[in-house]
Amino acid sequence: PARDIEDKIYKISPDQKSQKYPRLQIANFLYRLEEASRRVKVTRLKLIPFEKTTPGQVVKDLWTFEADLTTRTKIDSGGG
Repeated sequence: PARDIEDKIYKISPDQKSQKYPRLQIANFLYRLEEASRRVKVTRLKLIPFEKTTPGQVVKDLWTFEADLTTRTKIDSGGG
């Protein structure tokens, strides 16, 4: 980031590994987090199929996820 700007990155994921969600629910959750604040942006998303799969296999729409949220704030340089 630019000078006098601080980025904080928050990592979020479900509390329990057994929690699973359809993609639409994950997308809506992350959208709502961004919508609530101009300073919060989803900067990384990893969708993980809930069930083990093999290449080419069609999976159920149930996923777990990991995401990074980044907040950017201006640091008061105290000059003046």
